[in-house]
Order: sequence, then C-alpha cells, then structure tokens
Amino acid sequence: MKNCFLKTTLITFALLLGAISAKTAYAQTPAERCKPRETPSQWSKPGNDASPCYEVNQTFDGTSFLKDNNIWTYTKDFADLFGMPARHIEGLQGADAVAFRIQDDLYQRCGMGGNINACQKLETCIVDLYFDESKTKLPWASDLQAQWVPRNNSMLWLKSQEREERPHGLMAIDPPSDVVRLKWANEHLIAFADPATRLQAIFMTNVGTDQGGDDAGSNRLFIDGYFRRFYRDMSVVSVQLGCFISSRKTIAIRLEQQEVRHQTTKRYLKVVLPEGFVSRIHELNKVRKERDMQFNKSLFAPLIGTKGTANTPQ
Repeated sequence: MKNCFLKTTLITFALLLGAISAKTAYAQTPAERCKPRETPSQWSKPGNDASPCYEVNQTFDGTSFLKDNNIWTYTKDFADLFGMPARHIEGLQGADAVAFRIQDDLYQRCGMGGNINACQKLETCIVDLYFDESKTKLPWASDLQAQWVPRNNSMLWLKSQEREERPHGLMAIDPPSDVVRLKWANEHLIAFADPATRLQAIFMTNVGTDQGGDDAGSNRLFIDGYFRRFYRDMSVVSVQLGCFISSRKTIAIRLEQQEVRHQTTKRYLKVVLPEGFVSRIHELNKVRKERDMQFNKSLFAPLIGTKGTANTPQ
C-alpha cells in the first residue's frame, strides 16, 4: 500500500540518487562530475535532471523538473557524498544532515466557522534526520529495515470496532514483543529501544519554549517512519517537528529515555540545528501563519464600521 512516508521521503531520495554512482565518479573533478549527462540513467532524463550534483539538478534548463521543497543543512562529508552545495555546511551537530519541509496533508478540516464549505488546508512540519551509522549507532527497536505510519492514506478512516484490540485505531503499529512501552508516550510507531533494558526511547526537543538551552523543554516528537542504511551506512528517520515560530536561534532534538515524564534517565544522541537553518524554518512558518490568519479572517464578517467593507455604516 502506498504511504505518506515513502512518497515524501523517497522523493527526497530520488533527488539524491543521481549522486550515487560508481566509485570512480568521485575521482573526477566537481566540474566533470556535475555537468548534465547526455545519456539519461534509469532515474532521470537528459539535461540538468541527469546531473549527479544537487545544485545542477535543481537548476531550470528550459524543461520541467522536480523541485525540492525541503530546506537542508548538513556536514561536509554528506555534501561530498551526495554532491550537495557547500553553502548549507553551517555547523550541524549530532547528525549528518537534516531536511525540513512543510508537507501537505491529504485531507482538510471542513465546516470551519459553521460553514460546511469552509475547508482549511492542513500541513505537517517534518524533519528528516540523516545518520551515518558507522559513526552514530542508533538503538533500533527491531531488525526491520523500514517502517512508517500510514497516516496519509485510506487507512486513516478505518476505526477498530473492538477498542481492546487496537486501542489507537487501525493505524497502530505493534512494537516488538520485548519492548517496554512508556506508559505516558502514546506513539503509533516505536522505532527505538534501549539494547539492554528494551525500554522505549523517544525524540524530545526544546522547541516548546524560548527559555533555556539545548536541554530545556520536553516536547515529544512523533516518528513518521524510518529507512535503515538506504545507502552505505546512511539511515534516515522522519519526525514531526511541529509548525512553530519562536525567538530560539538554535533547536535541539534529543533521542533519550524518560521512564518518568520530564526526567531524562539516558540520552543516546543530541542533534543541534544551526542558526541559519532555524532562521529559514522560521521564514517558511511565517508565510504559513500569515496564510492561516487570512483564512481565519475570511470565516467571519468584518466588524461593523470596518472601512472599505459592506459593514461600513451609510
């Protein structure tokens, strides 16, 4: 069954796969490696789309092309591996790359303001966290190579008639039988667990507060899905970051254990998103917030006396 995680994350992979060629390609100079190919590969057509380098691949050459809707930050090693532009090598810590996007949900919220035809576009803010597992060992809960939450397909509308069988509905994904689920963490997908205790591990962030440093705040990030070692030792985990605007200049995302809520007992990794990347996230969210404000205003008639409207007294 098609699913949201594969459709969105595999598009990201498709933009990178052009950079994955024979090892001899990396012996070439960037100018030789990045020029458009005359003969398309199985993944691309001739022209800029056939270049193994991201920046050329994303340049308009007079024909239609797939435009990446992610913003990126990454390390130099990641940029070299996938032919990414150097301008987004900006001090990312704890991960090899992070991609952020505001993703359209495949449904709307209708009946807004009491009007059945007033439907609001819904979106989810997603980050893809890339880890080279030769350097960063992840505490996977199972041996599955890939898993995802099918929240953006028809399974969303199927509700269990026997609540004791599927307390979270049909989208619930049963964790490995030996994983100890956190009592307060109601997640659809459990991707990580401590190797020794088998206690569930979760992503937390300081996004919920403008106070404190990397360890401040304890807002949980839900996992959308993951793909282990999709290329060499590189793995990706997609999580819902939340659509927000704050004065925080950097953002920390932590994978940790909390047997008691708000009390960290063990930390496995900490990712710190750099200032430039966080600033670009805020700019995207400002556009989204302004659009939502305009929609909310459209639901109700303007106040009596508002200049330039039908509610201006004659």
